[in-house]
Amino acid sequence: MARRTWRVVVFAAILCALAVPASTAGAATLTWSAPRPVDTALGQSLLDVQCPSATECVALDENGRAVEFDPATGQARPPVQVTAGQVPMAVDCPSTTQCTTITTHNQAYTFDPTAPKASAPLVLEPTSTSPNEEPPTTDGLACPSSSSCVAVDTQGNVITFDPGSSTAPVLTSLSTGSWSAVVCPSATQCTVAGDGVQATFDPSSPSGTAPVKVEQGQNQIIDLACPSATQCTALDGGGGEVTFNPQAPPMTPPDRVPVGGSSAVAIACGATTQCAVVAQNGKEFTFDPSTPAPTVQSAKLDRPGIGGGPGQSEGLTALSCPGTTSCVAVDAAGRAIAFAPVSPGTPAPVRIDAGSPLAGVSCPSARQCTAMGPYAENTFNPLSRTAVKHGTIVTDHFFQASDVACATNTRCLAIITGHQATFDPRKFTRPKLHQLASSTDAAIVGMACPTATECVAADGDGEGISYDPQTARFIKRRITVEEGEALTGVACSSKSQCTAIDNDGNEITFQPLTGKRITATAIDASVGLDAPSGGSDDELDDVSCPSATLCVAVDTRGAAVAFNPRSKHAVKPTLIDVGHELTSVSCPDTRRCVAVDGSGRALAGATKPSTWSAMTVNGASALEAIDCPSATECVAVDATGEAFTGRG
Repeated sequence: MARRTWRVVVFAAILCALAVPASTAGAATLTWSAPRPVDTALGQSLLDVQCPSATECVALDENGRAVEFDPATGQARPPVQVTAGQVPMAVDCPSTTQCTTITTHNQAYTFDPTAPKASAPLVLEPTSTSPNEEPPTTDGLACPSSSSCVAVDTQGNVITFDPGSSTAPVLTSLSTGSWSAVVCPSATQCTVAGDGVQATFDPSSPSGTAPVKVEQGQNQIIDLACPSATQCTALDGGGGEVTFNPQAPPMTPPDRVPVGGSSAVAIACGATTQCAVVAQNGKEFTFDPSTPAPTVQSAKLDRPGIGGGPGQSEGLTALSCPGTTSCVAVDAAGRAIAFAPVSPGTPAPVRIDAGSPLAGVSCPSARQCTAMGPYAENTFNPLSRTAVKHGTIVTDHFFQASDVACATNTRCLAIITGHQATFDPRKFTRPKLHQLASSTDAAIVGMACPTATECVAADGDGEGISYDPQTARFIKRRITVEEGEALTGVACSSKSQCTAIDNDGNEITFQPLTGKRITATAIDASVGLDAPSGGSDDELDDVSCPSATLCVAVDTRGAAVAFNPRSKHAVKPTLIDVGHELTSVSCPDTRRCVAVDGSGRALAGATKPSTWSAMTVNGASALEAIDCPSATECVAVDATGEAFTGRG
């Protein structure tokens, strides 16, 4: 396996017994979710950024951790937890030594970004309401001084509080609509915006302020910048801007100017004559808001192919501009991009909160998956954005985990450099490692667990073992699958039949309880050392066996091959993903399979390879593994620590 270091593809047929039968056959294309970052042992998506000076910025990630860094050099302190695992909604830093963040639980945390540590939370407003009402969520924050902050919520309220005091915040209702942004150009003036209206007030006495309409039509204001007390620019969800004087708002809404497109997410103004907008598609737009019809300059910041798949951007999420010559954007891959808004050029993103690659994923049910990084397991619900549960499996970095299999919701097994560890992903405690490789020093390259009390592992020297993961007791200590040949994957259709594939295009089917060989057949002559292609790195990559008489394997040339593992009849692979390396395949039943490749694409189809169709999974980098708990739902993981759910 010269192409990889520790990465091993996942063997999704482990869970086929749990799959829900398909109601229809065929090659219907899955609809894929947006990327879900699930491996945050080293970091995750950055949600907001504030730059209190030209040499200091503070970013908050989705796990409530702060990263303080120098935008000019990219040097960053290690991320530090500053909330109780809650997702931050916004951050503001009135000085270089004080920042405040608000969370989805309507709590505020204040910390020193140069020496961050967890602080006691301040409850801004209760989150519990009657069952028939949607609870309010704080959605914007501004701190004009070290002793004054203003938050806004989705029910038209303004919450003022002292971030350094335990004094109860003051809640004032200004609107029946939703506020989405707040800016305070001074300690005595704040402006809130949302639902096409704005309201300007003194934070010491906000009551009695009437909202004023500033946005035409039904466009929702999503962000706001006020470079002075007499000028604010609002950004709406359609990528348009409106500029107005908050102290003397116009009687009729001002003209809307298109600046950033429908994927625009944030605005910052370094001066009254210069604003910048960033969009999820990686672009930034600079314009002069003081002119009636400003000229908009655009540039690509988050360039394709950096940390993502070909032609893909990681997605910009937030922006801060401490001056007219310096702006900093952050993206969904934990990277910061410093640029000059007038002439951004091609700035290089710097990873300041890096995610880990995911090597395996296993879904024992539709609402629970466990993904495996090199050192930690990450258990999550693929259908929701709820918090991910993490557990450190490996503490010695000489060892790295490469695969995971979950027979039930409470029992998973990880493979770690010739060892195995069994753990409960719901009540995680660090497991004890047990030696697997008993007769060779070859790495374990594949694993399948047909039952909760039996697992089968195959190694790079053509040998395998079967054992009980609950007790670590060997069932069959040594199985010679294909002596001296590098195996690349294994799948088990039942506890009495497993099929391994090798790097020379062969399949070997055997009984894991006895070690007896059933068949050995060449199924893919297009790969291997002696292949017509002449590529020594070409090989079979993964296999899935939904029944005792059907397996589907994929290879590095983008071909799939369906075969009967109990037959010696020759079969021919079919190119289904020309020019791409297929990395993993999962067949939840005998009529449907889904494969993924190293270019961030998924291919769904019937088990007859010629009927497969491909599509790009938006936001995905190189996809490493896939598991389908049912015929209508799959979960894939990529090399940057993100998970994607496909339905169809």
